[in-house]
Amino acid sequence: MTVTAPETAARQRLIALLEAEFGPDEVTIKSDKLNESLAQDGHLAGVYPATATENTRQALLLDTIIYVQLFRQWDNRIDATQEVDPAAIEEWAERFRRMCEADKTTPGDQHVWYYVVQRIEYPPDPSGNISRLLATVVVQGENSALLETTG
Repeated sequence: MTVTAPETAARQRLIALLEAEFGPDEVTIKSDKLNESLAQDGHLAGVYPATATENTRQALLLDTIIYVQLFRQWDNRIDATQEVDPAAIEEWAERFRRMCEADKTTPGDQHVWYYVVQRIEYPPDPSGNISRLLATVVVQGENSALLETTG
């Protein structure tokens, strides 16, 4: 019997949304954590699971944290005066937030009832510039670890 893990369902949903939103920008999307050195040859996105835990307020819910990396192409030159305006990646962050917000109206399945972009960080690329983001997405769905029992 084949089952789909909640983490997999959440990643697949986010990947589909990223393909629709950022595909026209020629962002290549990977179902994996990206190495920090990548994106010299083009824009990249990585989607990967972090944790899946029982919700502390409601045991029927499973909280799954998914990380989404969005890397704009960066210039691999040694140039201490190189400047990259963070506005481009900030715009991508806002597009990502709006993409997730718009999808909240779509009915979920047992694994993805709803989710929220909890945090966006802007780690520097290898040249030291801000051309990438790391989004923390908390996905809530059914906690399949709970079983109904009869006594």
